[in-house]
Amino acid sequence: MKFSDSVVMFDYAKFPILGNLATGAVIGLDSAEERVCRDAFEAGSKELSTDDFSPEFCSALSEGKFFREEHDENLSRSAYLHVTQRCNLNCVGCYSANSKRNASPDLPPADIEVILTKLKGMNVDSLVISGGEPFLRKDLPDIVSFAKTKGIRGVSVITNGTSIKREILQRLSGAVDRIAVSFDGSSSSSESYIRGYQRFADLKKSILAIEEEGINAHIIATIHAFNIQDIPSYFELARSLNVGINFSLLSCTADDKHSKRLIPDDNALERLAEILIENAGQNAFSCGFNLNGSISARGWCGAGRTYLSVSHEGLLYPCHMLQFDGYTIANLLKDSLADVEEKIDNSPFSTLDVESISGCSNCGMKYLCGGGCRARSLYAYGDVRSCDPYCALAKKFYGLLGDLLRRFYA
Repeated sequence: MKFSDSVVMFDYAKFPILGNLATGAVIGLDSAEERVCRDAFEAGSKELSTDDFSPEFCSALSEGKFFREEHDENLSRSAYLHVTQRCNLNCVGCYSANSKRNASPDLPPADIEVILTKLKGMNVDSLVISGGEPFLRKDLPDIVSFAKTKGIRGVSVITNGTSIKREILQRLSGAVDRIAVSFDGSSSSSESYIRGYQRFADLKKSILAIEEEGINAHIIATIHAFNIQDIPSYFELARSLNVGINFSLLSCTADDKHSKRLIPDDNALERLAEILIENAGQNAFSCGFNLNGSISARGWCGAGRTYLSVSHEGLLYPCHMLQFDGYTIANLLKDSLADVEEKIDNSPFSTLDVESISGCSNCGMKYLCGGGCRARSLYAYGDVRSCDPYCALAKKFYGLLGDLLRRFYA
């Protein structure tokens, strides 16, 4: 049998690792397994016999779809769907803010249904409904329900938490999988750097209302230069409310003095990595890293292939943070499903990987971070093939995690 073209070998924390960039699966190799696998790679054929391995190792290879015969070209995708461009807030770094904010009409329900049908046909299995503020659409429950009837298994809604109505929550109950509320502070006394006004009490009420309707509530906090030290208190807040929490990392252009000062420098990023490692063991996804101690193999960020975004106009983009002129892939309201897939295949993002990103090809961490975020590269340097400006965070995080793993398995 032959390894899939997406299979790579690399060393991490002094351990030989076999990784599948298509599935994310990783397997640590013992000396005998390493020798056989390395011989297959050095021979150029990536061909080997399963007789060389134990049944347990063969089972792990099969489960991770390491062999070409088991490679699945139709991997599931995730997507953002922006159902409105209307919003009642004006947050720093908002990924959907543009000149059309509060000026563009919402797509009618029939068009939303066309988009959702196309997304399911594109093998989208995880959907995030965003905006604007999605709770400004009274038909939000109908949108969620239609997505579910089309077979999209995971449907989440991201909200700023200030426009949630009990009636809408009651209609969403039993349909939506999760409602994530964005917080700009871990307490009522926290300074509101992103929104300009602290709404902590209202957001806490929204979380409680979501839970009371039997819906899985979640907190999303945006980390920036001035709140890195608040991460532990955010975890405590989530525990007190009995909800999950994820952290996103402020990613925007430094267009003005305020946004520029919120962007963390390398020293702040390294401190962030230390705090994340100090909180390892949490069941959370933080700033692009799993905090449960696991790693996965990544050859790119997924943008434009396994990760997509649809604008409030029905235009398809590689990512919710790359919804700019010049990055449109297709029009889901006009293009056929076959044409959409062809345009995805012909998009520059179809060949973008960590080997083609400036400064990444010789990095020992490249198959762990996948080259980082392409949107941040565009914001900082004007080129999606440039190095992620937050590279220092990934290097420090994976270096510290490697130290932990090495001590654990010593």
